[in-house]
Amino acid sequence: MTVIRYLTAILALSISSFSFSDSIEFSGVYIEGTHKITTPYSGLFVAPNNELHDISKFYKNSGLLLHGQFVASKRFNKTGTFYIPVFFDVGYNSILYKAEPFISMGVLFQTNLSDTTSIIVEARNVAQVGGYISERPCIDEFDRDFHCGTGRPWGDRPQLKASLPSILSINIRGSF
Repeated sequence: MTVIRYLTAILALSISSFSFSDSIEFSGVYIEGTHKITTPYSGLFVAPNNELHDISKFYKNSGLLLHGQFVASKRFNKTGTFYIPVFFDVGYNSILYKAEPFISMGVLFQTNLSDTTSIIVEARNVAQVGGYISERPCIDEFDRDFHCGTGRPWGDRPQLKASLPSILSINIRGSF
């Protein structure tokens, strides 16, 4: 797994932008060998009787850890540029905690109103797919279900969902 982290770090440092043709360019390419969209539990918790429990081996990931982002862009006759920012995470897979792969996309359009003024209309993270999180309970000696990450009763567990905040903005920029 360490080799994958080094390779993705080298890839992230070596690619800043590239294009497949004259019309579409990919920039801001970033890839890292970690899980980013959710935070799995450590597996360490204190039970109601104040005993410390370590079940971290059940939260250890057994799959590929990878997330990244990039921006696809298309320029239109010096009048404006259309951008599509994309974020992805391949998910997390352990015995007690699973997060499905996740992808988020947005749109941004920038155009020049004059030589000194431009307008940017952005909708970030407006399309989000995946990221469903499923967990399995632990069972105590009295055959009761409890949340392994927090030590709380299973019915009181936090409901988790992978998502990024959706942002809608309009910016007008001028230079003097």
